Order: sequence, then structure tokens, then C-alpha cells
Amino acid sequence: MRKLFQIGGMTVGVLALILLVVGGHAMSAQYSNASLTGTYVFNASGISQLLLPGQSSSAPGYTVTLGTLTNDGAGHSTGTAMTRATPLGATPASGASAKPGGMMTVCQYQLSGTSTMNPDGIGTYTNKWTPITKAPGCGAGTETGAIVIESADRLEATVSSFSLDDPSAGSILSTVASIELRKQH
Repeated sequence: MRKLFQIGGMTVGVLALILLVVGGHAMSAQYSNASLTGTYVFNASGISQLLLPGQSSSAPGYTVTLGTLTNDGAGHSTGTAMTRATPLGATPASGASAKPGGMMTVCQYQLSGTSTMNPDGIGTYTNKWTPITKAPGCGAGTETGAIVIESADRLEATVSSFSLDDPSAGSILSTVASIELRKQH
């Protein structure tokens, strides 16, 4: 009986040591804005509320965005993006060119933003979207969201809100999107 207890005690001791080493290693990972340093390519897709120029109300639509984002490691970022949105059930105002299911103008944007990364690898970001494309539906705005570090080369993000600078220009009012960012090498 004593032998079983010693063997069991050794097993418990080894298990405790393994948990301490593994747990200590996981807890030692400290992230910061410097963890985001580099240039990332990203893609985002999701469902959005779209405000098309010439319309008095928004309509649901599907959005796809591709772009690059460069983080300086001090909480600042710049980049470019191209977004395409497809209205799923828009009802055009009198004389408007938008049609249900029709394509919205492809919009190109300049991005500038800030981020804050917590030691646990979860943080927040804000990006200012300034249209490069001067076309209906390509309105400027500010996006906020959450970001998580998955690995040294991969980030995931979600959009919390998007506010338009000028609603009459039309743009995305709100979105539920998944954003994947991969570091360029």
C-alpha cells in the first residue's frame, strides 16, 4: 500500500511540476503594441447595413474588404483597403441608380489608426477610413473593434462600430465582420 502511495505521490508531484512549467510559460507571454509591429495583409467579410446615396434608409448587404495595414509598434498604423458591398434588398429612391441585389461602387480607402494591446494578447483598435475613390457610396468614417494575437504571424479582429463622417455620401453604417490579418514576410 505504501508503494502505491509513493508512486501515486510521485505521479502527482510530476503532474504538478508539468502544470507549473506549462502554466508559467503561458503566463510569461506578455504582449504589447510592439507585438503588432510589421505589415499585414487582411481580408474581411460580413453582413452590413449599407446607406446608399440617394436613399433615405439603409439596407442589408454583404461586404468584402482586402487591404494592407502597417503597424509601427508604438500603437499607430497606416494602410490601404478596397471594399465592395452588395445590397441584398435595397429599394432605390426616385432616380437613384441602385437596384436590389446590384453592386455598390468599389471603394478604395486610406487607413490611419491606433491600437492598444493588453499583456494577454487581446486589444482594441480604431481606424479612420478616408476615401481615395471619390464615388457615391464611398463615405469616410471611423471604425472601432477588438483584436487578438493568435500567433507571431496572425491576428484576428472584429468590428464593434463604424460611424460615418457624412451620411449623405453613403457608406457602411454598421457591420458584423470577421477580419483575418497575416504578417507579410
